[in-house]
Amino acid sequence: MGDAMIVWPEAERLSVDTVGGKAYSLARLDRAGAGRVPRWFAVSADVFDAAIDRAGVRADIDAALTALFAAPAADAAAVDACAAALAEPLARLRLDDATARAIAVAYAALGGGEVAVRSSAVDEDGAERSFAGCLGTSLCVSGADAVRAAVVDCWRSALSARSLAYRAARGALCDPVRVAVVVQRMIDGDVSGVLFTADPTTGERDRAVVSATWGLGEGVVSGRLACDSYAVARDGTVVDRDVADKAQAVVRAPGGGTHEVDVAPERRSAPCLSDDQLAALAALGRRVEAAWGAPVDIEWTWSADGPWLLQARPITTVPPPARRGAGRERLWDNSNIIESYDGVTTPLTYSFARRAYAMVYRQAFELLGTPRAELDAHARTFEQMIGLLRGRVYYNLESWYALLRLLPGYKFNAEFMEQMMGVSERADFAPAPRPSAARRWGVELPRALSSAAVLAARFARAEALVAEFFRYFDRTHAELTAVALDALDFDGLADLYLEAERRLMAHWQAPIVNDILAMVFFGALRKALAAWGAEDDNLHNDLLCGTGGLLSAEPTRDLLALAEDVRRDPDACALLRRETAAGARAAVEADDRFGWLRVRIAAHVERYGDRCVDELKLEQPTLRDDPTFVYATLQSYLAAPPVTVAELDEREADIRRDAERRAFALVGRSAVRRRTLAWLVDRARRHVRHRENLRFCRTRAFALVRSIVVAMGERLAAAGVIDRRDDVFYLEIDELIAFARGTATTTDLRGLAGVRRREFDAHRAAAAPPERLRTRGAVYLDRVALAPAVARADAVAAGDAIVGVGASPGVARAPVRLVRDPRGARIAGDVLVANRTDPGWVPLFPSAAAVVVERGSVLSHSAIVARELGIPCVVGARDALARLRDGQLVEVDGTAGRVTAL
Repeated sequence: MGDAMIVWPEAERLSVDTVGGKAYSLARLDRAGAGRVPRWFAVSADVFDAAIDRAGVRADIDAALTALFAAPAADAAAVDACAAALAEPLARLRLDDATARAIAVAYAALGGGEVAVRSSAVDEDGAERSFAGCLGTSLCVSGADAVRAAVVDCWRSALSARSLAYRAARGALCDPVRVAVVVQRMIDGDVSGVLFTADPTTGERDRAVVSATWGLGEGVVSGRLACDSYAVARDGTVVDRDVADKAQAVVRAPGGGTHEVDVAPERRSAPCLSDDQLAALAALGRRVEAAWGAPVDIEWTWSADGPWLLQARPITTVPPPARRGAGRERLWDNSNIIESYDGVTTPLTYSFARRAYAMVYRQAFELLGTPRAELDAHARTFEQMIGLLRGRVYYNLESWYALLRLLPGYKFNAEFMEQMMGVSERADFAPAPRPSAARRWGVELPRALSSAAVLAARFARAEALVAEFFRYFDRTHAELTAVALDALDFDGLADLYLEAERRLMAHWQAPIVNDILAMVFFGALRKALAAWGAEDDNLHNDLLCGTGGLLSAEPTRDLLALAEDVRRDPDACALLRRETAAGARAAVEADDRFGWLRVRIAAHVERYGDRCVDELKLEQPTLRDDPTFVYATLQSYLAAPPVTVAELDEREADIRRDAERRAFALVGRSAVRRRTLAWLVDRARRHVRHRENLRFCRTRAFALVRSIVVAMGERLAAAGVIDRRDDVFYLEIDELIAFARGTATTTDLRGLAGVRRREFDAHRAAAAPPERLRTRGAVYLDRVALAPAVARADAVAAGDAIVGVGASPGVARAPVRLVRDPRGARIAGDVLVANRTDPGWVPLFPSAAAVVVERGSVLSHSAIVARELGIPCVVGARDALARLRDGQLVEVDGTAGRVTAL
């Protein structure tokens, strides 16, 4: 091979067949002159071919790939078997002496020191295949021997399980496997990331998308670490930013290679790029795109002396550009509301929820002293607090921020609202014009002082307000549920609904005031601990463990106690272990041997029957309709190691005592600080507990409304107005009232329900839009913003981690159980991984070693209940369902917020 072993970027006849896609792209990047590229050389793919032949393993490779080609598509077991069969042949690959010497000489010509060694497959980084994240990379490699070893590792990575899975998915198993290797000067960047010169989700060419984090780029491209995300217009203006909590960074290790370190507290939530840096990166990207003649994605790093371009390749999945309307921007987010309204939500539920939000929050602002004229002026804002995008419920953040401006302390309240909702970034809506000095001092200051006085008075009575609300709600709910629905016609049911709305939703001030207090005191506790020097960013969470008195945990405790009794009955225990949940239910209801169990389950359903999965969606059946979920939950408890209520209580108490010890040690002997800490902890616990318990009132109110609208559906179906009872869920609440009152604009409810059912079935079949998006102009005309989110998450390999937010302390090691629907799910000491949870999921928690949720915040339901039950929990673990697999062994650290594959 001679000189062809080593190829430098200035070589005259440089081809993909010789140096692979990555090196060829690097040469183009060098020659384009768009920006600085660290010096590099490539070890030719011919060297790889010679090593394969010299080791005598080509026949082994061909046989393994042939077997994989014959396996069914997407057969993970076949991929693993192929990788295992190739492990021994690949271990025989070696460098010959001539190549080893040539690499050492070329490495010296680079200047020695640290280099990055990357695979460059012949079919990589082209317009069809990127192999992103599949091939080997070694960073901070130092010394000729280490470089040579890294070259061989890159060869082997071309036939790793990850690369084989990618080839199988892309139909490339019959293509020759040829790999070159790039050796490039290592740049010790402070910030690194990836730049897309076109939006890879929407196809927009007029904006670049940047993902970035502290340290080296390994944390970005592997998906292991949290990253900031930015969108930059062609003129360099930053049009969108999502600043993540960047708890860890990948940096060079003292002895070579890389390792993860904790990010300094003041940098965790700080943007890692300035607007000027983003504009400079976007300009670099435009120059590279011009040289390529197509959108590209670029790996880059920013060191002390500016940006460096490390790699570039065409964006293989960019959709065709779409036109967007001009006009007003709106920001939508469903990070938190997805806990209540997961997936597609029917028109009846959405119209009722939208009406409820408007009524309840207007009352709350009235209670907090906002002048009626201000409320009237914002009437439409209250009606637009939530929206429906492709059948999914979203917060309209523009409305929420606008309403918060009606209260004093906007900045403080907005920050805590964002934490409570799990919103990752403050929206930059255009501020109102600055008022004149006369108005500021003569109108706004007195109003702010008056509002503050009203707020203080309301907050001082918060405990009394909550107690009064519970009494009023219980009394009113009992009166409304006592009405015999069978005795009412459609008109009477409409009257009952309006009465329930007037008597329940029109008296919802106390829950909102308490929500504000929970938000404020939870945030204040966190800030105080940080100010006193807390190094553990989750100490405030630990202090809320074992609060006690959570109604949302009571159904679970009741079922745990029932499971203990079932274990003492051999026949009942055998039945539940043997049968399906539905089969066990049928046997218990038919066999008097299980009469005691039948009575206990009936009592559970009578008391907690309104609490179920998706309990705020009127279209979902409750436990009263179908108690099979109770049997499935008992089966999970019996399959898992026994957990008693007493053990749960002790676990919670231990976490709480340890947190109190650490917190009071932090404040030392200062009497003022100790009293302040005790007061903040007490208030945070109290209002977080009230928040959960008041939510159970909301659950009961929604169940009441559900019983009414289901009865309305039965009347309409009996009258032949709709085809079946459940068609009522595809009508809006105002349409039902109008049909009863004679104010409807259409009486063809069958046709209306049919049109909507077809539309919503299409929403269910399509991928959901992203959790956070901006629309421009008329919302439903902006098809770009509403495009389905594109999943780009790589699988988590051993040693990799998903980083979220620690929500409940503790460390657990167990296999993963991916759960998309809790009904019928079996959890037996596994790590429960879900997109979101609501109170209906809680019975599964005691069977889980830990809980990992893609959505939610530290004040979301899953976090609060996990703390109450003493179970490690991580929320905000993005793409966990896509990146983890059933049975994969992981370690969940509920304090650090990390899920690590073992």
